[in-house]
Amino acid sequence: MRLPSPRARRPRAGALAPNDLTRTLPAMSSISSRPHKRPPASPWLSLVIRLLGVSFVLFFGAAIVTILLGIDHRAAGDPIGLLVLRLVRWGGVHGGGEHYELMISTVYVVWGAFLWKAADAPFEHALFLDFTVVANVAHFGLMFVQGLTMPGEHLHLVGDVALGGLALALFAATWLPARGNTRKRHTAGVDR
Repeated sequence: MRLPSPRARRPRAGALAPNDLTRTLPAMSSISSRPHKRPPASPWLSLVIRLLGVSFVLFFGAAIVTILLGIDHRAAGDPIGLLVLRLVRWGGVHGGGEHYELMISTVYVVWGAFLWKAADAPFEHALFLDFTVVANVAHFGLMFVQGLTMPGEHLHLVGDVALGGLALALFAATWLPARGNTRKRHTAGVDR
């Protein structure tokens, strides 16, 4: 029986030789594990992000519970309950859109939980926070237009549109300048 030759075999075309791979992997991991020099978030920024997350969880969590327990139908019989429903429910107080309301509410509850986590290190989650601003500007912008133009939906302009718009304005007014200042400092540091 003949033993294989100790000389290394030539890799087939397109394959990495084992020695190449062992040199490549540590180099890749050392690049990705370098700490990023991002500034810590101000306590105010983290607080505002958490407040937005909590507001999402509370508002939309309450919507989920209200629909699942049928509280919305019972509330429609009371004048105060009817007013509250009109401020937040689109298309009539007696429902018909509960499936949609449950779906969007679930998305926003999860979104709120992720905002809470992102508040620990906002600059590490800049894309998510930028998405939060842009997606909600689009969402509340459309709701504003619909509140102006749809018959019977004008009350939303002082209800969920105003509430969401204020929460979004506070978040954007805190996040966007902080992010802009971080980019300026990062660019100045790179140019040196």
